[in-house]
Amino acid sequence: MHGRWSSAFIVLLISIFFTIPVTSRATVHRTHSVVLGAMHKVAYSKEGDPSGDAEGEESLRIRALLVD
Repeated sequence: MHGRWSSAFIVLLISIFFTIPVTSRATVHRTHSVVLGAMHKVAYSKEGDPSGDAEGEESLRIRALLVD
């Protein structure tokens, strides 16, 4: 009975020994940010839009999506 417990204890110590360095070397999670850029007006053409333009629509207001 003593031999069974000592071998289980040794297996436990070996498994702890090999898992601790792996978890300590894990990569650090970076935070990511998402930001909307400044508003810009761009020229609009009816030919480029298959659904057509609204009455009096000559420009579009767009914003860039910046992801880090």
